[in-house]
Amino acid sequence: MDERHAAQTIRAVLSARGDHEPETLVVAGHDRAGAIVALATVPLDIELPALAVPDIAREIEGRLTANGAVTAVAVAVTCSDVSLGCSLADDIARHWWGLTMTHQWSVIGAAYREPGCADATCCPPGGKTLEWAAQSGADDRRRAHRAGERFLRRRDVEPATWHRHAWRHVLSVFEGQPDALAAGKANAALTEVRVRDALLVWWASGDSEAALDVLDGRETSLVADALESLVGETVVAPPAAAVEGCRVLAAYARPRERKVVDALRAVLAWRSGDNEGARRLAERALAEDPSYTLAALVSRLAVLRGGRVAGDRVDV
Repeated sequence: MDERHAAQTIRAVLSARGDHEPETLVVAGHDRAGAIVALATVPLDIELPALAVPDIAREIEGRLTANGAVTAVAVAVTCSDVSLGCSLADDIARHWWGLTMTHQWSVIGAAYREPGCADATCCPPGGKTLEWAAQSGADDRRRAHRAGERFLRRRDVEPATWHRHAWRHVLSVFEGQPDALAAGKANAALTEVRVRDALLVWWASGDSEAALDVLDGRETSLVADALESLVGETVVAPPAAAVEGCRVLAAYARPRERKVVDALRAVLAWRSGDNEGARRLAERALAEDPSYTLAALVSRLAVLRGGRVAGDRVDV
């Protein structure tokens, strides 16, 4: 595939996705006319059990073919070195029964390359620039950041209602089709501990009343039960909406907001039984802010459940 067609295809895939947040494998199915008819995504920063990959592959294949796909391409949006290939994309394609993956690309920031390509004119070490991604992605993030700043300033002006408004912005990300402005406001809202904890309680209980109790500062049995469940040993697969919402938040997070998103993702990884993923995400949050207690707690829990020696980094 020539350079122009490759860039156009990558743009079509990521535009259909809505963003190009790091550590996501996007698989796009094309019909016979070359139009994108379906998308599937798999996180790259959460370790998947090897035994689960065949089922995931066939689920993706079924979704794409059910919508009329006859071929597929994969775009690994990642900060990792996949210059020789993306192993997850390779594994998915290997377990397909009939669908063919025609191309793979890796995207890092606003540059792309084809894994395994040794031609420096085609795929230089730094990749080829996606001009549209460099411009549109930056514009959307600036809009999100400005919206978040404006919303935070309202906290002192509307103290009686701010937390409820904040909760609605968070729900718009985890229940709806958020745009850059909604994501910016939700990221700002989640820097407030009470709003963040309301989200955690909602994840654990599925009870909106418990979340509202947290927002209003009420210590109820609903909240206590949810918090106990949150740090329990029971393995719970993270809801797709929770994974997707965190992905959107990460795409628009400002540097000071990244620790919150990383810690939330660490909680999801911990609850799903991925100790290593939970520890890695929690440590990334702690690298951004060593005093962030939620990240310290998840890191400690992951270490204990994983059977590792804790070391000196956290003490919770």
